[in-house]
Amino acid sequence: MLNAFADLDPSPDRIASAYAAAAQAGSFKLFLSFDMAVFNCGDIMGSMLNYVKTYGKHGSQYTYKSAILVSTFAGESCGDGAWQNFKTTLAAQGYPVRRPPRRPRELLAC
Repeated sequence: MLNAFADLDPSPDRIASAYAAAAQAGSFKLFLSFDMAVFNCGDIMGSMLNYVKTYGKHGSQYTYKSAILVSTFAGESCGDGAWQNFKTTLAAQGYPVRRPPRRPRELLAC
């Protein structure tokens, strides 16, 4: 159900390989979690947006309440406005995103 490991190599080839392997495995689901020590606040509307648009509708993408699950780590310095802009931009393009719930067990009920 959830990816139980972190791949610290955010290169496009590694991410593509992970989604391809998940598709081959069948019911294995992944979600994008952006480490803001690797991505910076300026990447929110650049490469991070592109990753969601590339994998958001992939069959192996984990969704929560009909939205693409996306998380960040150490992104609080970007502020809520950056996250809201990211969400609004993606939703307008047909890619609704959500952060994980505060209680992880809610994810297991999906």
